[in-house]
Amino acid sequence: NSFTSVSLDPPLLLVCIANTSGTAPVLRDAVHFGVNVLQIGQQPASNRFASKGEDRFANLPWAPGQTGVPLLGGSLVSFECQRESLHEAGDHFILVGRVVRAQFEPHRDPLLYFRGKYRRLHFA
Repeated sequence: NSFTSVSLDPPLLLVCIANTSGTAPVLRDAVHFGVNVLQIGQQPASNRFASKGEDRFANLPWAPGQTGVPLLGGSLVSFECQRESLHEAGDHFILVGRVVRAQFEPHRDPLLYFRGKYRRLHFA
């Protein structure tokens, strides 16, 4: 439920995964994983991934990346990562990945969620 940069050299990022997540068992064992940073037009995808009990990739445009991980079409950024380490952290675990490939779409704005609502960036 969170993601952040860790290091530029080597390029590392982390994601925090709830132990109760339906995808937790798969991610615990994954050699590779993907991180999709959604853009403003992908609110339905965000809502789908926030819910439980359904095929999250059904009816969404996606394709396997070079490492085989699912990457959502139209994302602002997609990262393909190789597992670097895993750390237990309370009711979550922290999955650290080495970025092996990244795709960026510079002409889109990020989808933001803050204080229970979707938001937009406002530039002065």
